[in-house]
Amino acid sequence: MEPSSRLTTLAVTLSLVVLVGVMAWMGWMAVGGGAGEKRVQTVETMPRAPVSRPSPRPTVTRAEPAVSSASPPQSAETASAEDAALEQLQEALSAPGTIPGEVVLTFRSPTALAAFRARAGLQGLRIVDSDARLLAARVAYRDWEDLARELRGHGEDYAEAGPNFQAWIPGLPPEQPGVDAENAGGREPFREGALAAIGAVGDRSTWGRGVTVAL
Repeated sequence: MEPSSRLTTLAVTLSLVVLVGVMAWMGWMAVGGGAGEKRVQTVETMPRAPVSRPSPRPTVTRAEPAVSSASPPQSAETASAEDAALEQLQEALSAPGTIPGEVVLTFRSPTALAAFRARAGLQGLRIVDSDARLLAARVAYRDWEDLARELRGHGEDYAEAGPNFQAWIPGLPPEQPGVDAENAGGREPFREGALAAIGAVGDRSTWGRGVTVAL
C-alpha cells in the first residue's frame, strides 16, 4: 500500500475510535454517572416549595328565630281582664228583654266571619242568621262554656259581642175598670148626663126669666 493510503486508513480508524468513545461516554452520562449524579443530587437536595392549598371558605351559620306553635302565654292581668269581660257578657245575655240562649257577634273582617262559619258547629254553636255586609252573626248556644271557649280562643276576630234584644210594637194601655161618675172617666159621651154633670138638675122652667144675654 502507498503511504498516503495508510494514513487515510489510520485517520478513519482513529475517527471511529474517537466517535465510539464519545458515544460511550454520552451513554454513561445518560445512565447516571459523572455530572449527571451531581445534577440529580442537586435536584434532590433542593427543598420543596410549600404547596399552598386554598383554605376552605368559612361556613356561616344563620340563627333562625325559633317559632313556637303554641300561642304565647297570657299574663295574669290579661287573663283577669278577659274573665271580667266574659262575666259581664254572661250577665247581659241573661238580662230581661233579651232572647235567652242567643248572642250577636260582630267580626273585624270578612275572613274572620268566614272562619267562624266553618268552625261554629264544631264549637257547639249554631248560626241562626248572618250578614256579610254588617260582618255580624246571630248565634244560638246551649252551653255558656261553649261560647266562652270560642271567645277566648278567637278573641282577636271579634269587634263586639252582646245580647239579642227582643223588639215589639207597643200597644194601647190596658183599660181601667169603673166609670167616673162626675166625668164618665173621660171615655164616655155625656148623652143625658150632661146637665147633671154641670149641676142643672130639677125643674129648670123658670131659669133665665127676666135675664137678657147679649152676644
